[in-house]
Amino acid sequence: MGMRLLTPGSPPERYLVHLPFSLSPTGTLGGAPDFGEEQGLSLRFGAHVAVLRASGSGYVLEIPDIPTYQAAHDLLLRLCVALLVFTLKQRVGVRFSHQPVPTRCASYYMPGVWHPAVKAGWRKDNDAFPVDGEISTYETAIVPAHKQVVEREVLGFYPTRVVNPATLEEAYESIAGEDVDAHAVFTNDKLLAAFHLFSTAYHHHVPTSSFVVLVTALEVLSERKPRPDMIRGVVKRLKDEVGRTLQNAADPEARRHLQDLQRELGNFDTQSIQAAICDLLDQHRNDLPGEVVQNESVHGIVREFYAIRSELVHAGRVTAGKSRSADERFWASYRILERSVIALLHAMIRRPCVGDTQR
Repeated sequence: MGMRLLTPGSPPERYLVHLPFSLSPTGTLGGAPDFGEEQGLSLRFGAHVAVLRASGSGYVLEIPDIPTYQAAHDLLLRLCVALLVFTLKQRVGVRFSHQPVPTRCASYYMPGVWHPAVKAGWRKDNDAFPVDGEISTYETAIVPAHKQVVEREVLGFYPTRVVNPATLEEAYESIAGEDVDAHAVFTNDKLLAAFHLFSTAYHHHVPTSSFVVLVTALEVLSERKPRPDMIRGVVKRLKDEVGRTLQNAADPEARRHLQDLQRELGNFDTQSIQAAICDLLDQHRNDLPGEVVQNESVHGIVREFYAIRSELVHAGRVTAGKSRSADERFWASYRILERSVIALLHAMIRRPCVGDTQR
């Protein structure tokens, strides 16, 4: 098992941020060194200098010499938000080792553990010496640098697309300039769930599968509201009528259909998910791409999203439109959908508490 000594274990008290991540198979960081190279690639995040190195199936960002655990924790959260912004701009998915908040507590380390490790570099070695604890390559951690901690090598899948690592620095600068509340982002369940779906869309090799996942991300971000009192009054009268008919029905098949209808009517007190998505897009109209903003109503766009998703889910393919082939129809809608989800996630990172569920 390949290991290296990650921190030297000498005073004063200092911490190291160890942030592993992987990109979807649609992306790779161009110029990132192999994990066997000791120097890695230097990146700057504000006043901090980080080392980026490729490692097995992904990458590891390490930032040393942080004076307190809290400062390391805050920096780690902001780096994670920067990675989310980075994936939106580059249209690739990102995965942290531990979802949704990729942090490990320093108390995880166990004193007095012996490991077959070496003083520096990646090697296989049978010589053992006492260390204070270990992490694997893909454990996100705030490491106490004043302790001796070993990093254990783990391998995985291999990404494929080239992205300039400097754009990660740009993503960090963009959130620094906007004073993004990183804590609010990572305590927002709806926003995190939508981000996980967005990343999942880029782990698919089939665009039609990505389309279905991106529509689901819109559903997560939207919020169904109660219908007007007049509509709920109509729904109540229908419920009462179905209930009376069910009481008098003797045929088992008829009773089953009536019970199904009764359950469906229970959802009619709130607006449809399509209407909720339309409200969401209207609310963020200024953040959306031109294809949506220039349209007098977003209802037609959302109807087309759902028409295509329905065809994909129920028929496995997209049919041709009145004036467009099936491919033209699909890709025209896909581009608008993808850009809309990206724009919404960008906007909600900047304003994570607006219309979203916190925990």
